[in-house]
Order: sequence, then structure tokens, then C-alpha cells
Amino acid sequence: MPNRAATILCLLPPIAALAISCTTDQSNPSNTSANDAQQSIEVATDATPTPAQSASGNQPETLTPGQYCFGAENENLSATAQIDLMADNFVSGTVNATVHNEELGYYTAYEQILNGKLDGNQLPLDITTNIELDTQNSQETWTISTESLSTGRQIFDRIDCEQLAEITKSPEDFNVLTASAQLAADRIGNVQIGMTLPEAEAAAKTTLLKAVNDPNQDCYFVIAQTLPTEVLFMVVDDRIARIDIPRGSKIKTTRGIGINSTEEAVKLAYSDIAVEPHKYTASTGGKYMTWQPQAASKQNYRLEFETDGLGVTAMRAGRLPEVGYVEGCS
Repeated sequence: MPNRAATILCLLPPIAALAISCTTDQSNPSNTSANDAQQSIEVATDATPTPAQSASGNQPETLTPGQYCFGAENENLSATAQIDLMADNFVSGTVNATVHNEELGYYTAYEQILNGKLDGNQLPLDITTNIELDTQNSQETWTISTESLSTGRQIFDRIDCEQLAEITKSPEDFNVLTASAQLAADRIGNVQIGMTLPEAEAAAKTTLLKAVNDPNQDCYFVIAQTLPTEVLFMVVDDRIARIDIPRGSKIKTTRGIGINSTEEAVKLAYSDIAVEPHKYTASTGGKYMTWQPQAASKQNYRLEFETDGLGVTAMRAGRLPEVGYVEGCS
């Protein structure tokens, strides 16, 4: 029986040079759907212009340290890339992508972890690709500018980092409440601040249960009946007011920050973040790091990170004043 991960990798657009070799038995009728899916994806990716075709002839603008986000999307591919450039030109980043063919009912997703050092606009990378139960390691040199990222086969366009969660979708869309749902100042996945409990349950596609047997009906916490069960939702006047992500959770924000992320990484992802001493742990370096969205419609929302002076120990998102409460509902 062929290795399923190898079969899946054969169908991927060549965003990374994967080490598994692909051979397809054209005489086997059971391979028809796989062949059709591969042909469909190849058509979508082969039409992408190469860097030489799309270059304007101008010298690329020098990149400064910071976070750069890119996206690529066509009828078979939804992908995002997040690149973090340090002051010493070392680079880390991730690519998250889904490959899909609605006509054939085909879907898979993969993640790539990137590490390298920028040399001009050339980006030599060590790449680890995780797909289903398989892990592949490869080395490639990509090209990056302030406006685009090219793998040599696929060109990603620069996007606002807030768009990352909207581009890479799950098969149902997909952004329901799962262990991979992403946190923003006004939501986690499809569950938005301000929703009633029935609305939140419909968006999350799960039941929300009281976290503790608390008789208080004005302010209390609920948790999801299914994963991720560690996420706490504060309910005030029958509406979701805040979302709490505790220590140990694997949930990340739309800009890739999660529990144990360093304070430097938080500042890199949210350059205009406000920092103040922690109420209880300031003596050992603890801080509150609070970010306010720039959109006029979201001025009443905040994304807050608690740290121990080294890394993130808890996160919360929501509306004022509830997002600023440090002791539950007070």
C-alpha cells in the first residue's frame, strides 16, 4: 500500500522542495482522482510568473528588521508566510497552507518552519515541512523584498499581518473553534466578542458550559465542551466580553504569538504595543503588554499579554473594561 503522506505530498504545489519522490501508476483507475487533482494544481501554479518575468528592473528595497507577512491564493491553494527579520539578519518564519479541490473533494494542509540568514534579497533557508503524519527537511534559497516573497515557483504578495487568519482556511471554513483557532483582539476563530451564548455556540460548533458552579449571572466564565477546553470565555450581561488563554495552551494570535513567546517577539509582532509593570510580579520582571487595534471600529478592543519578564504566560482579548480586569470579573 502506498504511503499516504507521500501521496499527499505528490499533489502539493511546489512551494518547498519536498524529499519524498512521487510516482503515479497511470494504469490504475483508483489513481484517477489523484491525477486530476495534481493536474488541476499544476495548472494553477504553473501560470505564476517567475521573479524574472515580474521584476521591474529596479534594485530591491533593503529590508529593515521587523515582521513581514505574505499571501498567495488561487483556486487550489491558500497560503500565508510570516517572516521575522532580526537586527543581525537572522530570519525565522512559518508558511501555513491548504491545498484544496472542491470538485474532487480533496483537501490537505501543511506547515513549514523556516530558519536562515538574509543575504541582500536572497534568503537561504533550512525548511521543515509538517504534513499529516510526515516531516520533511529541505534547503532552498528564496527571494524577498518589501512587497513580495518568491520561492522560485510561487510568488507571495505582501499583506497586512492581520490578514493571516483570513487567508489560510480549514475545510469547513472554516475557522470554527478548534485547537488551531487564532486569537485577535475581537475574536477567537469565528467566536466574536459581543456574541450571545447561543450565537457563540453556533459559531464555535460546540456547547459552552459554565467553568465553575457560580451563581453569579451577571459575570461568569464558560468553556467549550470540545477542544480547546482550556479557553475561557467571560460572559457579561449574557454576551461574550473577553477571551482568556491560560498557561499551557497552544493557541496563537493572528500574528503568531502564543504562550512562551518572548517579549521581544511580542514587540516585533505588535510594534506599537504598550508596556506596564505587572500588578503582582513586577518585582521579578512581570509585565502587561497591551495592544490596541488601529481600525476605528475596534478602538474599544484590546489584546493583552501577561509576561514573567521573559515570555508570555497568559493572553486575553476583549472589550473594555472587562479585558483589563486582573482578578476574574473584577
